[in-house]
Amino acid sequence: MNGFVSKLCDIDSIRIPDELLEVHADEQTVDERVRSLSTQYARETEVSAAAQGDVVFCAADLARYPDGRTVILYTALALPGAEDAVRAVIGKAAGETFAAELTGGRVQLQVQKIVRLIPAEVNDALIASLGIEGVATVEAYRGYVREKLLADLRVERSKEIMRVYFDAIEAESEFSYDEAEFDAYVDSCKGEFLAQAAEMGVEQTEDELRESLLRQEKQFWAAMAFCRQKGIGIDKAEVEAQVDQMSEMMGLMGEQVPPREELLRMAEQDAYLNKMFEYINGIIAQKMGG
Repeated sequence: MNGFVSKLCDIDSIRIPDELLEVHADEQTVDERVRSLSTQYARETEVSAAAQGDVVFCAADLARYPDGRTVILYTALALPGAEDAVRAVIGKAAGETFAAELTGGRVQLQVQKIVRLIPAEVNDALIASLGIEGVATVEAYRGYVREKLLADLRVERSKEIMRVYFDAIEAESEFSYDEAEFDAYVDSCKGEFLAQAAEMGVEQTEDELRESLLRQEKQFWAAMAFCRQKGIGIDKAEVEAQVDQMSEMMGLMGEQVPPREELLRMAEQDAYLNKMFEYINGIIAQKMGG
């Protein structure tokens, strides 16, 4: 499919919405992550009578469960079908037998073991035991959690900002291509692409496919124009090596290997797009303060 950019938008002047550049860690989430260590590193102990929150192991009567399975009741959870059994087991002692409804049927259960979780104290000793380099106190762990939250948020915001850039590139650039040639290209590959989408459970119309393919082509043409404008080259030898590796892998897996010319074009597309991605990501990182 031949096409090119007759006028490329000024990528350096694309405005990023201020709200996408504002990245703050939610202190409530930081608190919750720190407190969750109490449960994560809780100590198990056996107790004599079941209380709310305990895990109770029961033997089921063979009439209902002839395989002799152990029924585990999680009293802290409202699991569908086990509500009556969870209510009935509260207060029962090890060795005690009781009847309850369980997953739609009546069953006799005998308590075998009751396990209670004793929450861990979140202190400097617990934090030091986690083995996180440079993190040995609760306050340091709070900072560690905060930075992880900020890093995750920056990644998500970067994806949103990248969409802003590509939407602007497509909207503000001018593209030149033969529509009849593009229609023929879509006709030649639509069967394969629509079948692949159906296999993945994705419903896609021919118009949606056409729009998606055109967007991909425009991104590639824009990336090529951008690289020429900035004097950025791609490593042709590396592209050739990637195609050789791709062909070999597809052959080993018994897949039909497309013509080398098609594989080269795909690899070149990826190479040019990656160069533009890197440039834009540099802008994003700078505007987000690293």
